[in-house]
Amino acid sequence: MRTLLSCLKPDWELYYYQTISGNEVDLIIDTGVGAPIAIEIKSTEDISRVNLTPEIALLEELEASKRLVLSQDPVTKKISKNVIAMHWRAGLDEIFLG
Repeated sequence: MRTLLSCLKPDWELYYYQTISGNEVDLIIDTGVGAPIAIEIKSTEDISRVNLTPEIALLEELEASKRLVLSQDPVTKKISKNVIAMHWRAGLDEIFLG
């Protein structure tokens, strides 16, 4: 992601977010315009088999323009009110092409 940002969107900033209790969101992308993009990354091929309760709760709390869970799962799923799970390639399209 860092390489993609440096080539395609060099003005965007990349962070991660961790609470005092240790819960974290893997990537926060600050586009410089509006709320950032919050991304959780999982390696699974079936996102429905992963317990995402802490991650979803944290993603829901964050002020973000997009809240994504990226994985190997080929099926896009709405997994909470504001969180969408999708294949990582579709996620890159969503992030960079909008």
